[in-house]
Amino acid sequence: MDPNKGSSKIPPEPPKFLQNADKRDPSRDRRDLQLLVSSTSSGAERELPLGEMKDLRISKREIIYPEHKSASDITSGLLHGFYHKGTFRVNSYSFPFVGYVGSESIGEEIAIFDRVNMNRAFNGDIVAVELLPQCQQTEENLLDDEDDEDDEDGVHIVPGNVDGAKACAVSSRSFGRVVGIIKRNWRRMVFLDDIWSDINIADVTNFVHPGTPLDKEAAQRGTCVYLVDKKIDMLPKILIEGICSLQPCVERFTFSFILTLTPDANIVSTRFTKSTIKSCAALSYVEAQALMDDSRKIDPLITDLRNLNSLAKLMRQRRFDGGAFTFNSTEVKFQMDTETRDPLDIGNYPIIEASQMIEEFMLACNFFVAKKILKHFPSCSLLRHQPAPTKEMLEPLHRMATAVGLDLDISSPKALMDSIDHVVGVDPNCKKQMKILATRCMTKVIYSWSGDMKPTEFHHFGLAAPLYTHFTSPMRRYADIIVHRLLAAALEISELPENFLDSLRRTEIVNNLNFQQINAKMASRASIYLHNVIYFKKRPMDAEARIIKIKPYGFIVFVPRFDIEGLICLTSRGSKGEEWILDEAHQRLSKKGTNISYCLLQMVRIHVKVVERGPYRPKLQFTLI
Repeated sequence: MDPNKGSSKIPPEPPKFLQNADKRDPSRDRRDLQLLVSSTSSGAERELPLGEMKDLRISKREIIYPEHKSASDITSGLLHGFYHKGTFRVNSYSFPFVGYVGSESIGEEIAIFDRVNMNRAFNGDIVAVELLPQCQQTEENLLDDEDDEDDEDGVHIVPGNVDGAKACAVSSRSFGRVVGIIKRNWRRMVFLDDIWSDINIADVTNFVHPGTPLDKEAAQRGTCVYLVDKKIDMLPKILIEGICSLQPCVERFTFSFILTLTPDANIVSTRFTKSTIKSCAALSYVEAQALMDDSRKIDPLITDLRNLNSLAKLMRQRRFDGGAFTFNSTEVKFQMDTETRDPLDIGNYPIIEASQMIEEFMLACNFFVAKKILKHFPSCSLLRHQPAPTKEMLEPLHRMATAVGLDLDISSPKALMDSIDHVVGVDPNCKKQMKILATRCMTKVIYSWSGDMKPTEFHHFGLAAPLYTHFTSPMRRYADIIVHRLLAAALEISELPENFLDSLRRTEIVNNLNFQQINAKMASRASIYLHNVIYFKKRPMDAEARIIKIKPYGFIVFVPRFDIEGLICLTSRGSKGEEWILDEAHQRLSKKGTNISYCLLQMVRIHVKVVERGPYRPKLQFTLI
């Protein structure tokens, strides 16, 4: 497959928050972490035979590291006392030549001198250490050996295997060498001033192959459906809860997005690859947030979470500065009875930094994947895009704001958000409601093939991004499986599926994706409404609500606590009386002959209960108190 194929459809410039990516000087590319050979350039010179001169012109010096012991050898050595387990710590004042490993088995730290004895261990790695023989257990000898190693020329010979050596007495300070890495502290590896990180997505396409019955069923379903009390999966549980699930301390196949960021969160390099990982922990958003918030806890994992969160905050702010829309819709949370499965309480999922942190890195990943696949397949890349709303679509929002004295700028997403944020004299909850209403005026976000659009139509209005796709959730969206296959073909890992080249088949695929997505949202909303009915049927109650739309016969209210809305009727819809007068210009409903009136965004107190409009047709009813 020709990696250079393309056409005149060139992807637009990346959004502001990603514009520094892929502009790094190639000379700054990082070396492989598993490098076994390195070179130095210091030390005294010595005469060499003429036959060695040719090799010296290629590499002045080579350090060959001993192989790491196998897991079984390390386990056996730890059991019999030949090896000692501990966390490798580097002396920052002497790095890279002095390190220490705290060992509980001998009750003291073991000193590790020189690069060979460190054997590719990094600060924070959990390692297995073998004590050196007593003849080498003096600091002076080790330091003298290190001085001798500074010879610029020649080859350093790796010390022989001392596995068979008998245990020797430990001196006042124990010295050793690393024989194996038990657990890598990957995320703690920092190069120069940049931070290396990776986003690992389950490699579902390794198990779901094109054209198989499993693939056809997943394609037909299109997405998972999330109901209040259960989830209808797109793929079998053996995949999503088993071999594809990135469980802790288990090797799993992944599609990885590796990126390098500066401390101010500029992405300076990116790379995609298939990989195998063994994650060190599985955390929910709440658990991750609790670890970050607990100042008493300090360990490499928590430190990494805090560092990633700091980067995500910078990325998020840069995205908003570039014009991204702030989505303020809330997600309903039901507390269920474990036996009857009836709702016991209703609330909203809290918006926490841990979820926003993951969101930022997922957004960046999806953007760069879109850029990569569009470069290689300009006519058949699956994109996620949102057209800009027309002025007519935003006019109701503008009229509403004007009616309550708000001057909104609807020229762009950023202008709209800024004008809402800078309104004086309006409480924060009202501003939040204004943003929710603004999102309802937006156009729908849909999937489309790049060949069916003009480059100017690739834009995602809400994210203020020139390109976007879905890559990060292949276990719950078939669109992500398609994008995984496109990316694998772009990297020449696998062939492009034939149906991606058939325009009629592509149209069928994308139409089904959009159709199933709408169905899934409708099913989810219906499930939420049903459980609201079950809840309020047993617990009718009073609540605070905000008026979000004025009508001639009443108004529609939104109840923030339960994330529900409904109609308050002040008179019958067919009534011809003029008891209530509607002022459309100011969006106010007034009762004739009194000073009673209701206006947009006003808070009112209501009563919520369930009524039976017909057999088996319960419905929520809202009445004004």
